Amino acid sequence: MNNLIVEQANFIDGKRKYLICTNHKGMALIQPILEKLLSKNYSFDFVFIGFDSTPEQTKNNLKTWLQNQKMGSYLYLALSKEELKNLRPLIEEIGFFEDEVQYVGYGEMHSKVFCCRCHSLTQLKNLEIGSEMKCQNCHILLLVSDYYSTLYDAYLGNIANL
Repeated sequence: MNNLIVEQANFIDGKRKYLICTNHKGMALIQPILEKLLSKNYSFDFVFIGFDSTPEQTKNNLKTWLQNQKMGSYLYLALSKEELKNLRPLIEEIGFFEDEVQYVGYGEMHSKVFCCRCHSLTQLKNLEIGSEMKCQNCHILLLVSDYYSTLYDAYLGNIANL
C-alpha cells in the first residue's frame, strides 16, 4: 500500500479530464499539477476537503463526486498518508484503477507486517519494503516483502538471513 503513495505528484499528459482532491496541507504537493493544467488549458475539476469535514462526510462527498465523473478521467489525491490509505478501497470500489490515480501523501503512515513464523501482526511507522525488522511476538528477524495481503491489511514478513 505505501509503495503506491508518492510524496511528489507527476503530471500525466493526455487524459480526457483531470480530477484533483486535496486539503490545505496537500495543496503544496499538488500545486505543480494545477499550474500545468492551467498553462495547458486542460479540463479539470477540483475538490477541497476542509478542516471541518469528518472522515465519513469526506468519504460520502468524494464518492458522490467521483461516481459522477466520466471515463478517461485521471485522479490526483493529495492528503495525509493515513487518509489516502483509508480512502483507497473506496476509490477502487468506485472503479478507478491503479493507473488512473495518483496518491500523493504527506506525514507518517502506520503499516502492519505479518510474521510468516508465528502469524502475528507488528505495526510500524513509515515501513520500507526490503527493510529488516523484529517480530514483536516471536522476536525473529523478518525481511519485509512487497507482498501485501488485503485480508490482513499487512505486508508479509519473511524470515531474514536464510
